[in-house]
Amino acid sequence: MDKKTIVSGMHALSLVDQNIEKAFEELGPPAPRISPPGFETFLSTIVSQQLSTKAAAAIMKRVVSLMQDVIII
Repeated sequence: MDKKTIVSGMHALSLVDQNIEKAFEELGPPAPRISPPGFETFLSTIVSQQLSTKAAAAIMKRVVSLMQDVIII
């Protein structure tokens, strides 16, 4: 998501949740987390949702090292 989409979503959430409204006013929108397109990002998203962040990072490091010679489009 880009910043414009995040701000728009935060405004919508602020209308229905006072805690989000207060946090949004005090802290502003969260920073966009833009990842490169492709299989590695897709795989990383799945692994990260299934495991702790530390375990996911270790798995991704291993998978990437094993797939260095593979071209993924």
